[in-house]
Parts: sequence; C-alpha cells; structure tokens
Amino acid sequence: MNLSTLAVLQAGYKLDGRTTFQGLSISVENRKGSTRKGKCEKGKPHTCWQTRMRAHYGYLTNGIRGVDGDKLDVFIGPNPNATTAYVVHTKKAPAFKDFDEDKCLLGFDSASTAKKSFIQNYGGDARHFGRMDAIPMDEFKRKVQNAKAKPRKLTASKLERAMEV
Repeated sequence: MNLSTLAVLQAGYKLDGRTTFQGLSISVENRKGSTRKGKCEKGKPHTCWQTRMRAHYGYLTNGIRGVDGDKLDVFIGPNPNATTAYVVHTKKAPAFKDFDEDKCLLGFDSASTAKKSFIQNYGGDARHFGRMDAIPMDEFKRKVQNAKAKPRKLTASKLERAMEV
C-alpha cells in the first residue's frame, strides 16, 4: 500500500478510481451514474441526502488545496479537449448565503453546460450555486499545480474576465 492510498483510507474517503484530465491527476470518489450520499450533521448515522452523479466527481491529487483545506474538488465532463475550466463558488447550506468552497468543472464546452451539470449533481438544488468563473485551461493548470500556494478561492483574473465580455 502506497502513502497516498493510506492517506485516503485514513481520511475516510471511498476511492472509486483514478484518472487524468489534460495532465492533471484526479482521484475519483464517485463515478458518473453512482450515488453520492451525505450526512446532515457530523456523527449522525443516517443519510439525509443523496444524488445520482451525472459526471465523475473527485479531487486533484496534487497541487493547491481549496479554501476548506482539502484537495480541490472536480467534476469531469464529457469533453477531454475542453479549453475552459469552470469554477463554481458554492454557497453553504442550510442558509445558502455564505461562500462554502470551490468546485471545478472540467471537460465542459460552455458555462451553461457546466452550470447545468453542477446543479444536476446537487440533486437539482440550484441554491448551492453561488457564482462561476471561467478560466482558460492553461491558466487553470498553472494556478492549481502550485502545491506551495496557500489554500485560496480560485477566480479568473481581470484580463480573463475582460476577455469573456
């Protein structure tokens, strides 16, 4: 057993495989078509939510960490040659007013298909969707591969935002 497998087991993550997306290494927690479940409160034995996954879901195995201190979460869409990464800044349940964390959507052809997939992967509950930044894949890879960077919210630069208009 290697060190990364041991870390996954100790963290309590169920790993459903590994993959790469345009050179980024990803551990898959939930494959497309599987059911993702969660608990409302820590320590409670029952499941209070579940959703059928419309895209692979996991996390980058190396690079920066998200603002929650965990590895950066990703959904993987159908287009392995997509030129843009979409970063959704989620809202924290149950009030859905405050920023929670970033979810990166890779492999989507447009912001609208990325947003639709994100909402579908949250059981159709659009309240989790805060706002979204579109970042060119080359720039996204540069931003996320810096393992020494402090955990931070991923956003498009002012130049990238100007180019979107």
